Amino acid sequence: MALDVVSIINTDKTLIDHVVSLSTGRDCSTIRKIDGKSYCKKDPVPETPLYCYRTLAAVSCYRTPDPYNTGAQTVDWPPTRSRSL
Repeated sequence: MALDVVSIINTDKTLIDHVVSLSTGRDCSTIRKIDGKSYCKKDPVPETPLYCYRTLAAVSCYRTPDPYNTGAQTVDWPPTRSRSL
């Protein structure tokens, strides 16, 4: 019981939560469940990468890199504040 309290204070997980997390490979917590959230965090859905290239009048994006074999350089699209077109 005392180890559970120490574990909760330091990690927001009980000892059982640690065992479940290790066995499932997901982040599981009773405290999260008490807060009304799911017991285990859901795995984020990976986004399909886009490869964007400048064209004559705009930027065109594709799911595969350089589909027309033009040798064009990719551009950051949509532009972020750190990089611009």
